[in-house]
Amino acid sequence: MANQFIVNLSTEDGLPLDEAVLAGWDDSAATWVANGTSLLDVTTVTGSGAGARASVVVSGGPGSPVYAVTILEGGDGYKVGDEVSILGDGSEFSDELTLTLNAAALVTPDTEAQALVPVDYALFVQLTASDANSVEMRQIQPEHNRYWKFSLNGGTLDNADAILLSVNAVMRRAMQATHSDPVLELPDGVTCYDVALS
Repeated sequence: MANQFIVNLSTEDGLPLDEAVLAGWDDSAATWVANGTSLLDVTTVTGSGAGARASVVVSGGPGSPVYAVTILEGGDGYKVGDEVSILGDGSEFSDELTLTLNAAALVTPDTEAQALVPVDYALFVQLTASDANSVEMRQIQPEHNRYWKFSLNGGTLDNADAILLSVNAVMRRAMQATHSDPVLELPDGVTCYDVALS
């Protein structure tokens, strides 16, 4: 394609937690109270990740508990080796569960340093997550509709408009100058770790 733009990909600012069941929690400090489900924040002990939330389902009773931790919101900024914890609220358990993050606990980023995104037939750009960490560019082509999803770190509701304007501006530059391959320049503190076509 002649009209495209470049997205530099980076994981230096960390990644979200994978929205899945995470195993390997240290529960030695937890006191098990009852069966049930708690929706709790994931707290960063070491590192700079923030914003993750989890569901902790406890069964088997206080004497022989079985539990599962499912990440419901991945947050952003987490890195391999960071330690996170979940503090029980006393309904199902009290005290805390802790986990040292490994690569399997994080979303899988794109392994390339850059992504080339074609803009032929591009129609619009929109946020796809309430925390502004995901932007989608829709392309209408005669044979099918395509969505390019940009997964971001550092997106907030405060900088959401600036993110959308940045993507719109690079699309416009790419459409106006064939073979120019402009680079997406995101607002300060915002990085892109993955670009996917769906």
